[in-house]
Amino acid sequence: MLVSSVIIICTISNMFQIAASYSYKVARTPINAVLYSQSDYQIVNDATVGIKKRDLEELNEFVTANDQDGFLLTVLEKMKNGSAFRISKGTMVRVLDLGFFYVKIRVLNGPNKNRIGYMDREFIKK
Repeated sequence: MLVSSVIIICTISNMFQIAASYSYKVARTPINAVLYSQSDYQIVNDATVGIKKRDLEELNEFVTANDQDGFLLTVLEKMKNGSAFRISKGTMVRVLDLGFFYVKIRVLNGPNKNRIGYMDREFIKK
């Protein structure tokens, strides 16, 4: 009983941390900022990275719809099944490909070093 209570508390704590990173008050890189492929950048806020572009698109559908509960549940599900992971503010990434709203990145340091995925481009800066 104690173990399941601890797991629930940890999950709820993670949900609040994830929600905080998608607050509209976080510092973000302007969408028109010039970014270059094959260059290294720093993450400006904790962010969720989708393993496939479609994973990121699914998460962004909840953000667009202002459905924070749906977003949090989907993030937790994707993290559990391995189709998404979190990176922390200050993590260095290399941009492999640029889209208008997203970037394909490889993580250069931290616990997710060498993982590749897609994230919103507004979370990176030079």
